[in-house]
Amino acid sequence: MQYSKCMLIAALFVTLSAGANDVSKEIRKGSAAQKAYIEQLNQSGILEQFSEDNTSQKVAPYQEAANKISDNSVANLAVSLNKYMGVSQDQANLFAGQTATNSTPDTLTGIFVSFSMTPHEIRQAMLEAQEQGAELYFIGMHPDDDNIGDTMRRFRDIMADTATVANVRFHPKAFEEFNITAVPAILHARKGAVGLIHGLMNIAHLKRQMNNVTGFNDFGFQGPTKQIIERNLLEEIEERITKIDGEALKKRAVNNFWKKRDFARIPPATKTEEFYINPTVTVTKDIVNPNGDVLARAGDTINPLDTLPAQNTYILFNPRDVQQLQWVDAHLTSTQYPGITMLMTSELDTNDGWEHLAALRKHFGQEIYLIPKELVERFTITGLPAVVTTDNQKKLIRINQFAIKEQTE
Repeated sequence: MQYSKCMLIAALFVTLSAGANDVSKEIRKGSAAQKAYIEQLNQSGILEQFSEDNTSQKVAPYQEAANKISDNSVANLAVSLNKYMGVSQDQANLFAGQTATNSTPDTLTGIFVSFSMTPHEIRQAMLEAQEQGAELYFIGMHPDDDNIGDTMRRFRDIMADTATVANVRFHPKAFEEFNITAVPAILHARKGAVGLIHGLMNIAHLKRQMNNVTGFNDFGFQGPTKQIIERNLLEEIEERITKIDGEALKKRAVNNFWKKRDFARIPPATKTEEFYINPTVTVTKDIVNPNGDVLARAGDTINPLDTLPAQNTYILFNPRDVQQLQWVDAHLTSTQYPGITMLMTSELDTNDGWEHLAALRKHFGQEIYLIPKELVERFTITGLPAVVTTDNQKKLIRINQFAIKEQTE
């Protein structure tokens, strides 16, 4: 456990290396910024105690835990606060600790507090933090609050009549790793040593007790404490993710469906024309039914219209072109096709695709289909609107493309 605490301190130092502007860059860079800062700490010598030469085999199991703590950086917590806890990005940055700190890169000082403490005690903790260059750590939101904004306002009300300035942040991982179950508690770390006292907020006293000590030192309870009334913020976020994010992801996927759709975009026809496509295909390997009967052998040529005469008609159009919509309306009224007539669109409104599709279904009183790209390529469709039908006497597929502007001029 001693090495585990020290490893945590190394990870915590990383979160104290930049002000608000630098941290916003760190969000974008991710682990690269952390690695650069760890290299800086290596050069200063503070991480020497964690080197392979100075660490026994017993320390190895704690390395993964330390890495996970480091990954749960200020930036990641800020993103989670913004996404799941109902606060703006600026507020999330502030209460996740993305602000300048008086701690130097080779020291860390924190005071663990809770709203179970009286307003006077919290103000005293703030004053001590300001004088000692420390931060105040909360494990989570006040139990009566629904979101981070409520907790932030609650804290501001407590500090309203004071001029005390110190960094206040959520740090549930520190509470977990140092097993802080009651407050106040104070933490100080310097090169080669970590100290912890429960029940006091006198950081100068803790520093004196740390004279001539190395490693992790828990000096025990030296004053009265109170239970922590807040819930661990990471547990709160995880619960909200399981409750909210599943539905949110589904909704977002539905809303973004049409934005990601690769439509078969076809320009308006520039001339009215009719042409035919021969649907005959050459069989590349034997076609066998489940009973083992060979229906066609490799090398055979087959025209599907020889055995399955089709009577379906496909009207292809772009519903975002008003002229084409009007043409389809008129064409359906004036022209009778044998069999089933199917309406197929080349594209839909990418922002309101579902509403657009519903409106088309209601307008035409039938199902609307998207034009498959394979159909465009196979039948060489080059312009819309177009009508695809079959000539069962010729055993060919007939395509008619219509230049609407030619017809209206």
